[in-house]
Amino acid sequence: MKLTARLNIKRVLINLVKKDEYTNEEANALYATHAIMGLACTLVGIYIPLYIFELASNFPNLVERGIINSLVYICLFYALSSLTVILSTVIFDVLLARITLKKSMFYSIMLFIAHFFFVLWADTNVYALIPAAILWGLHITLYYIPYHIFFARRADDGDKKYGSETGRRDFYVGVFAAMGPLLGGLIITQMGFTALYLIAMILLLVSTIPILVFVEENKHFRHKFKDIYKGYFINKDYAGTTLSLGGIITSATIFGIFWSVMLYLGLSSFTEIGFLNTLPGIFSTVLMLIVGKIIDLKGKRVIHAFGVVINTAMHVSRLFFGSIGFLYANNIIDVINSSAYSVPFNAKIYEKSLESNVIDFMIYRELVLHLTRLFIILFVIGLLLLTGTWRWVFIVGSLGSALTYLVNF
Repeated sequence: MKLTARLNIKRVLINLVKKDEYTNEEANALYATHAIMGLACTLVGIYIPLYIFELASNFPNLVERGIINSLVYICLFYALSSLTVILSTVIFDVLLARITLKKSMFYSIMLFIAHFFFVLWADTNVYALIPAAILWGLHITLYYIPYHIFFARRADDGDKKYGSETGRRDFYVGVFAAMGPLLGGLIITQMGFTALYLIAMILLLVSTIPILVFVEENKHFRHKFKDIYKGYFINKDYAGTTLSLGGIITSATIFGIFWSVMLYLGLSSFTEIGFLNTLPGIFSTVLMLIVGKIIDLKGKRVIHAFGVVINTAMHVSRLFFGSIGFLYANNIIDVINSSAYSVPFNAKIYEKSLESNVIDFMIYRELVLHLTRLFIILFVIGLLLLTGTWRWVFIVGSLGSALTYLVNF
């Protein structure tokens, strides 16, 4: 039994380093674009909520308690971006008939760069966060729908399984992005938020080059929203997928906003927060490759179940503990567990997209994600204002995390 296990592990490791005969320029361009994009986003991603959290002390008070006031402003920023995604996604098929997917991605980067200018302006004008959130939402629609369409169509190695492809992509992104939080924290500490955003803008421009140069694109046909609504939203066959997509965005939203703030309040150091995310992130990137290969060979359910249980437990534990040692342990476990939690989920989503029209599915995916995020954020804002406390939000995150396992059905 032990010998068999060792041989299986050895076979997986050999496959990881062996040249993939299906690898092509288009797939590599997709990996490169998302990896550079990942570095730019991780430089600033965890710090955007904290930036708004700090600025909110100068904003008009919505409630008496300062922390709740700051959290509400962060939530409103995310809610407006999701509302923008929803509205722009509904008309995405019209845009697609006029511009190509590659141009859509390029324009999205320009919008994302403009978003950063308004975020910086918010330092002196709170209302600058409104166009910043809108531009962020437009970027999400114009970038992520085309990217996932390209990935589903061009990255598959022919077996219609996306474990290896998702693991490989997340590995490349992870190699670049693992250093992002630490570099971002150091840059903020030494040079401030302005320098951080300028560096991110340059990286975003560079990220457009691979996909613009190497990915080919054919003509696309119009896609009607009513067909997407009938084919997915009210289709019982996609009920589990809809709930799982809602679950993963719920978990990610609670983690992205409230866990970031909890780390900041506990550690009070941007550099320390970056360090805490970078080291386990490096280890997690290797696990993503291994998990990707294993789930293609052995299936997704067992590994994904393990990842869901751990992720859900991490959310629940945040209700009861807050020491510095706990913050370190919880974050390290969470980051390392991301390979078991996210790789099987994303692979399954790509596989489901091939069962129908890929473009329709990706539009449906984006709508579910942001309809859910908008609803959850408005729900959370209401309870924040009513209760005046916030640690309970991790219950919401844990419920969302548990729902992600439904993607397997």
